[in-house]
Amino acid sequence: MLLQQVLKTPLPNSVFNSNKQMLAGGSSINYKKFMGSLRSKITNRWCAGRMSNFEYLMFLNMFSGRTYNDLTQYPVFPWVLSDYSSEDIDLNDPSVYRDLSKP
Repeated sequence: MLLQQVLKTPLPNSVFNSNKQMLAGGSSINYKKFMGSLRSKITNRWCAGRMSNFEYLMFLNMFSGRTYNDLTQYPVFPWVLSDYSSEDIDLNDPSVYRDLSKP
């Protein structure tokens, strides 16, 4: 059927179409190489303290395909506190944080 053939045809503007993408100006981009470079730059910025943990986690969620537009793919953020019973929490006290070396 024609509809099946149309649905199987890759979208020309999709960044997931192939490794080489045509840009508006007619030049091409290697998507895998570009994304690898971008991930590296973002990680380096985070390691150097030029990006907050929240910003870094948002980028990781974006790279993994998570979105606010789909409740089944909502962004993921780790639980970092272990003290849920105290009325006041001293964020300078290491005992209020969970051990992130454990799952």
